[in-house]
Order: sequence, then C-alpha cells, then structure tokens
Amino acid sequence: MAYHSKNPDITIDLPGRGTFSIEFKWANVSGRDEVVSLSVTSVSGDQFVEPVVLREIPFASLIRSERQRRTQKTQTKKSSTQPRNSRRTRMTDEHLRHVASLYMQAWRNGLPVQRYVADALRVAVPTAARQITLARERGYISNDINPKRN
Repeated sequence: MAYHSKNPDITIDLPGRGTFSIEFKWANVSGRDEVVSLSVTSVSGDQFVEPVVLREIPFASLIRSERQRRTQKTQTKKSSTQPRNSRRTRMTDEHLRHVASLYMQAWRNGLPVQRYVADALRVAVPTAARQITLARERGYISNDINPKRN
C-alpha cells in the first residue's frame, strides 16, 4: 500500500483493490484541526468503494499525518509573516543595569546568582543566564566578579 499527498486529496494504492482518492474536509474545533467529513473516490472507473476497501484504508494514520502537515504549514506561514520576538535583541541598557544590580545583590549575599536573577525577573534560569551574559558583555558586570571557569 502506498499513498501520495496532493492538496487537498490523498491518493492511496491498495494492492489488488485499486487506487482511491481521499479528500478530508477540516474545521478548527477548540483550537485543533479536526476532520468533519471525508470522501473516498475510486480513481479508476472499474473499481468500487466496497466495505473491504474502507477497512483497508488506514484513516487514523492518514488523518494524523495530514494534521501534522497542516500544522507545520500553518506554523511556517506564521513564522514567515511575523517578525521574530527576540528579547535579546531588544534588551535595553536600563534592563541590563537592573540585571547587573540583581546579580551583584545575589553575589554579595552568597546566593546562587542565576536562580536569584531568574526568580526576581520571573523568567527561566537559562533566560536569566543569557541576560547576565549580555549584561557582562556590555560592561555592567565586571569580568573580575565571579569569572567564568576554564
């Protein structure tokens, strides 16, 4: 059995049964694409859509792969039309000075600096670490303070 995806149809070859075209009609239900109807059509005029043919078509896996393809296509459209939301490129000097201040408070008190900054800013630890690195690169945190390990 092989199938080929064409928009909007899928063509499936069933050995000994023939070739059939499947069309799904989709609707967005609670934020998820769901199949609301489908049609199965014989590609060759001498084959019939019999119950045995319907039992052999793997509808669940076809729907899963088509849903995934549709989701990827939608995400690609969104990412290509919307600008990237990168906080690192829009870090203001004022924010980085605040990050440096939080870092110094934690360092002076012997606290884990990344966790302290992350908790204070309500961000993930890796995000706090990137902001600390950026603050250090811009000179708001001295390289002599808590230097990197080699």
